[in-house]
Amino acid sequence: MIQVVSDIDFTICSPQKTQVPFYAKCLAPHELSCPIRQMTDHFPGRSGRCETDSEAEFHVSMACPFRDAFSEEFYSWLATLDFEGDEPMPATVDFLKMQQSPPILLTNRDERCRSKTIQFMRKHNIPFRDLLMRPRGDFRPLWAFKSEMIQLLAHEFDRIVWLDDQEPPIVLPNVEWRHPNLILPYG
Repeated sequence: MIQVVSDIDFTICSPQKTQVPFYAKCLAPHELSCPIRQMTDHFPGRSGRCETDSEAEFHVSMACPFRDAFSEEFYSWLATLDFEGDEPMPATVDFLKMQQSPPILLTNRDERCRSKTIQFMRKHNIPFRDLLMRPRGDFRPLWAFKSEMIQLLAHEFDRIVWLDDQEPPIVLPNVEWRHPNLILPYG
């Protein structure tokens, strides 16, 4: 059986523009789905793109108040996000609705966000069979939790199609990663 596993932020929904600098600081350059300069036009108070990576890195550091991206302070901030102003991404939502089995949602938001996340999914009629969230107090880098969950799911299902806006650092024979901008039918 094929099981779809989907990220939420930047995959199912388009987060508020004020969140972009925080995500940019948390991800290593090779994990970004676009060059950091392209993200800076979404930064608060900026009306255009930075010309160089060093200029962009300066704006990221100024816009993000966290010295350590994987700190209790960062994850507490992440838990306060309430989806207000977020919009579903139609192509991803349509893809999820076409599946034989509802998707499993996998997010780095922690358990404090469960009710807000479920409320958003129901409001926008986004199907899901399970919601896997980071345990409260887990301050590992963003990919550590998701990699662990995918490895567990890979033992449960014959094949997994994993939708995420960032390419994962793990490769498993029965897991196929797809960027939400490149959702294609699979056979």
